[in-house]
Amino acid sequence: MNNDFDILVASGDSHTAGAEIEFAYQNHCYEKAWPKHLANIANVPEWCNLATSGASNTTIYRTVQTWVVENILRKKLYSPNKVVITVMWSGFNRYEILIKERNELINLNPNLALDETYTRDIIDRLGMRLRFEVLNHDNLFDCYTNLFYVVNLERWLTSLGIANFHSNGIHRFEGVADTRVSPRKGIYQDSMGFKADRYGHEHHILEADYNSLLTLYTRKKYHHSFRDWTTAFWAYYDEHKVFKESKFAKTGHFGEDVQKDYAERMYKFWLTDEMDEEKEAQFNSNLS
Repeated sequence: MNNDFDILVASGDSHTAGAEIEFAYQNHCYEKAWPKHLANIANVPEWCNLATSGASNTTIYRTVQTWVVENILRKKLYSPNKVVITVMWSGFNRYEILIKERNELINLNPNLALDETYTRDIIDRLGMRLRFEVLNHDNLFDCYTNLFYVVNLERWLTSLGIANFHSNGIHRFEGVADTRVSPRKGIYQDSMGFKADRYGHEHHILEADYNSLLTLYTRKKYHHSFRDWTTAFWAYYDEHKVFKESKFAKTGHFGEDVQKDYAERMYKFWLTDEMDEEKEAQFNSNLS
């Protein structure tokens, strides 16, 4: 590759952390996760994996920003043009919240499990938020909120001279055309991957805001898979039956073979010209 990077920094959720590669309910296995393999393929001498299982996109945004502030802006350990940052954005129905009594940040999601150290009051409050915000989520609102993080992180990193920032997602974002579909127009697969009756977002309070943000997003030409469900991480490996979940998986994670394959695909897509046709297809899907 042409760029001589000093470090590769990655963030994401459990699929980036390498959960359940070696044993059931394993939260992370950084040594076998795709960022380490990508660094090896790209001959980058250092790598840093910030991913945590269950991470929301708020958490992903915050951890990348903190790493950059501490290591590039404050300590000046790395030159911006010598850093490559890769992010696999998480599911949209996750929310980072603060439990002030415990001075603890947690990510509220449908699979959240709390142990006996949490008081009944905390469990009840979290249960209320879970029912109201997570289980009753609005797709366009969630797309807007999460696209906000994608666009603003890319713009902020670019302003600092970190031009090598690359993104993919577990799921897809809706496009401008999706927001104009009339209510109950057949069955569709939404950005979370669930099949349901299609409700259009015409006259949604965030319709204009989301379309404006999506237009801004498309200027970053080669984010991978954001508009194409079939090539986003989860659907791609779920549909390609040659790849299996990890033999230890209890919560839907893949083995090291998928981690290696993903690293190879993203190296070709982001850092070479071997996948130019797919790049163009992704760009065109962003505009639709």
